[in-house]
Amino acid sequence: MADIKFPCKPGRQLTITVARLLDQAGIPNVLCGEIMLYAYGVPTATWCNTWVIPDHLIEAAFKTLRDASFPICEMGSECLLVKRWGREPIPEYHFHVDHTYDKYAWTVDLHKKSSILWMLPDPTVEPPVPDDQTYMLTTDPRLPPWIPGYGGGRWLECSYPIKIPRPARFLEACFYLYCRDRDGVGFSSYWMVHISYIQQYVEGNPCKGIITYDDLEEPVRQFLELRNADLIEKILGASWASAEQASRRE
Repeated sequence: MADIKFPCKPGRQLTITVARLLDQAGIPNVLCGEIMLYAYGVPTATWCNTWVIPDHLIEAAFKTLRDASFPICEMGSECLLVKRWGREPIPEYHFHVDHTYDKYAWTVDLHKKSSILWMLPDPTVEPPVPDDQTYMLTTDPRLPPWIPGYGGGRWLECSYPIKIPRPARFLEACFYLYCRDRDGVGFSSYWMVHISYIQQYVEGNPCKGIITYDDLEEPVRQFLELRNADLIEKILGASWASAEQASRRE
């Protein structure tokens, strides 16, 4: 049994419960989605609890949570919530932890690694070493503390540590996912929103150092530098146009 009672909403206790169950079962796991972004310092609303699992262990991960009484959804990929109006990737399995089965429900989602983070090495059950270039923990001191106007930042040292991608690696992953999904799939805007959030709130966090362009591999670095320059030009252009119009009115 899980050490949590259902129905419940996504939160830190639910996240810790999922991580602990998977760790104890010997199943490598990586936290992604809104809760990961919140640890990066991005202020996000939490609708789902998103996990990436090595492909060959996805069934084992599903059975581990099912056996812990997580409420499964028999609709699978046809569930209204999982489709999310076609904006977000569909998980391999999901659980309706609040016992609600419509589009406003909260879920725990399990994704195959090949569908989200195929470009990264497989995670291990053991915690990543401090200089790991791919993964880190939610308690890592390099993550920002909570700052007004930003997300929650790093978890307290006494919290159960959970593996997440390093911000630079996840930003690179979003770039490749955006490229993959530009034609036909319809999820490209979802990944671009993640890129924008990370650029705005992680790269721009007052606690500098969590991510810089030097951390990124090509061609992602050049893409983001050009995108940043283009956004700045558009902002300055819009400001100039507004100022010009105001001066004409005078």
